[in-house]
Amino acid sequence: MIENKIIIEEYNKYRCAHIRYADFFINIFIDNCSKEELEYILKFLRKVIVDENYSLQGISWVLHNIEWYGQGYYIRNNLIRDEELEKIVKRCFSCNESLSIRNALLLLDELDRYNEKILVILEKENNLKRMAYWIENVDKNTGYALSRIVNDYFINKRLNTKLLFSYVNIDKLLESINQCHYKAIWHISNLLERLLYAIKNKEVNSKIISKIDIEVLAEKMRSVRFWCVILLINQLITL
Repeated sequence: MIENKIIIEEYNKYRCAHIRYADFFINIFIDNCSKEELEYILKFLRKVIVDENYSLQGISWVLHNIEWYGQGYYIRNNLIRDEELEKIVKRCFSCNESLSIRNALLLLDELDRYNEKILVILEKENNLKRMAYWIENVDKNTGYALSRIVNDYFINKRLNTKLLFSYVNIDKLLESINQCHYKAIWHISNLLERLLYAIKNKEVNSKIISKIDIEVLAEKMRSVRFWCVILLINQLITL
């Protein structure tokens, strides 16, 4: 695989040239391995997902693409024990840089498919406060990933949206929206739509919407991608 440039070695680390190659290889291997080999890959993947030499983005890709059926189902049911879950969550919530936060959110979004105790962990006060802080400071990197977390956990899994939002500084959130880069508008609109849907409080929603400076956002987009502003306006109107 190295000779064919499917896997690339750099600085004593390995990365895939393209995620599709990795998906194909992992699932073909899992489907065709013996019982002994299956246990081996299970132990190997456990080491990978808690090894800080591997990127959070890469780990989230692996977890996302292990198949639901066949022997992949066995991997999904047995891969992340409580000890691995604790280490992964700790690493995710320690992220501070924008891209790292995005990757941490994408990884967190995969975890309930492997260990449902993530639902209990996410509702701990310190984790909700951290999530609220990320929402307040939403940007072009984190907007879509935050919208997935809100949708998958706080809407679909019915985690405590009211408690989460109680930790959000609305003024800071509005500042992040109104001062965002034009490339962030589409991503933030996804978060805002999901967040306001989850809150389901017309008074609070109206307060937030009324303080979004659509004219400023439109001006940022006028010479670039005006459709993003149209999308944002449309989402706000439907709420």
